[in-house]
Parts: sequence; C-alpha cells; structure tokens
Amino acid sequence: MDLTPSTTAAPLHKTLLWLLMASFIALTPSAAFAGRNTSWKVIKNKSGIKVKKKYIPNYTLPVIRGESVLSANIYDVLAVINDVGKSCKWMADCKDTRVLVRRSDFDLVVYNRTGTPWPLDDRDVVVQTEIKVDKANQRVLIDFYSINGHKGKVSGVVRMPTFRGKYILEKLGDQKTRIIYQAQADVGGNVPDWVAEIKSESIPFDTIHALRDRVKKTSKTDEYKGFIKKWDPKHGGQGF
Repeated sequence: MDLTPSTTAAPLHKTLLWLLMASFIALTPSAAFAGRNTSWKVIKNKSGIKVKKKYIPNYTLPVIRGESVLSANIYDVLAVINDVGKSCKWMADCKDTRVLVRRSDFDLVVYNRTGTPWPLDDRDVVVQTEIKVDKANQRVLIDFYSINGHKGKVSGVVRMPTFRGKYILEKLGDQKTRIIYQAQADVGGNVPDWVAEIKSESIPFDTIHALRDRVKKTSKTDEYKGFIKKWDPKHGGQGF
C-alpha cells in the first residue's frame, strides 16, 4: 500500500487506526518476523469460520486461508460468486468489480478495486478467473490470478503487482457446502509488510461471513433463477 495520501477523506476512526499502526513501524524490530511458520497456523476461529496462514519461501507476505461450512446448496453459493457485478455486496473492502471478458460462465477476466483507509491509495487488479469441476469429489475450484492488459491503470489507484488465490466449494449435502477462500498478494507501493499482513488477515473472515449472509438472502428469492435453472439438476439444470 502506498503511503501517498489519497484524495478522498475517510472516517476519523480509520485515520486514527492508520496513525496508530504507522507509529509502531520504527518500534517493531525485524527479529519479530523471524521463525515464520511454513505450515498452516490458525489465527482466528469465530462464528464457524476458521482463518489460517502460512509462509512460503521467497515470499514476504503469507498465504491466508478462510474455511467454513455453509448451510446452503452448492449451486446457490456458486451463483452468488459467479455474479461478479454484485461482488461488492459481500467481498471484503470491495469498491468496484466488473467483468471485462466473459468467455463462458466458467472463464472470465475480472477487474477488482479494493478500498483502503486514508491516507492510503486504493488497490486494483485484473484477474483471470477459471472455474473447474471435479465431479467425482463433488467439488468446484475457482482459481484466479493477476494478469496484464484489458484495463489501463487508474489515476490515484495502485495496481497490485501480483495477486492469486482460489475458492474451493465442496458439496457435503443438499444444503451443506464447505467453502475455502485462499489468497496471496503483493499489494505494491511503499507499505511495511507487517501492515499489509494485518489487513490481509481480516479479509477471508469478512468475505466468508458476508458471502454466507448473501447466499442466505438470495437463495430465498428468484434473483439467480436463471443460473440455478441452468446448472442445478433439481431444477432441470445440466449439473456438474
């Protein structure tokens, strides 16, 4: 994250939080980051959502993973995730998201902008999204990774150099779906790694929590009737 102040004001409590975090930069010894775990370590377990992290050699920031079991049909969950234009209704810190190229329901190029508290500039990224189905194990893998092109840089927004992650949906029952959300990013700009890491640790929890609420709401409406009818065998869909 870039230390250059953005042009948009923010609530006072966010500004104070940033100033408090920044004040620790000079006080935090580099030794505090020694002995990093290269295996998964649970850092949060709340409201049925477990968040883990681990470090990978040659990367300064960890991989962050959120896991939960949703009381929802796998097709209802996938319908919400596939509706990219409404991702900001549940994706943590989402400020703008749109499909740039849609080759099929399962092959997309997506633009995403993430909001950050003042005085930081927002981040954005263009990702290739590929959805693969494992019929034998009743699982859906949604893989995404940053790519170049398709959209020029936006003034006042820092383009993330690298970003990759995945969603894994596993059918456990008619109304039970295991979800895993995992991501790793180089946020770019001139921000200490530990500041970026603190922020990244909250994203899987907030994302899964909001996604759960979104699925619960939309599954009771006809908002995704077309998608469900196309894919869910119970409604005449072709299935996976």
